[in-house]
Parts: sequence; C-alpha cells; structure tokens
Amino acid sequence: MKRLGYETRTDFTPDGVITECRIYARPDGKQFTLAASGIWEADYSRKTLVFPAVPGARYVRLEAVDGTGGCAASVDIQVCYE
Repeated sequence: MKRLGYETRTDFTPDGVITECRIYARPDGKQFTLAASGIWEADYSRKTLVFPAVPGARYVRLEAVDGTGGCAASVDIQVCYE
C-alpha cells in the first residue's frame, strides 16, 4: 500500500469532514503498524495521503483523529498499491 484517498459526504453538511487522520496497515490479522498521519483542510475536496510502502500489507485502518463537528463521515475510501 502506498496511498489512501478519502472523500467526505457530499451533502455539504458541516459535520463529518476528517481534518486529522492516521493510517495503519498490517500484513496479517494481528498487529497494525502506523504507516502515516496527516492533516487535511476542512473542505469537501478529495483528500489523498501518500506514505511509504508497507511490505506485505493486506489490511488498512483509517483513524479519524479529528473532524468537523467532532465526527467523521465518508462516501469513498480508496487504497492504492502503486
């Protein structure tokens, strides 16, 4: 895994836009490793976080550390391997 794309809800409700996040990855079902963290603008544009490849990773976790209105929402999450 090398990149994660995130798109928030598109109804322009002010709550739920992720503004700070952490990405974790793992090759098995046991131990997640922090792969990246980022801060995004509180707007409705598509967000991308590029991070170093995690060898053998098959699972990914997006953790919303902060979001508008104290919550997080998404309509699309894309994980790219190249």
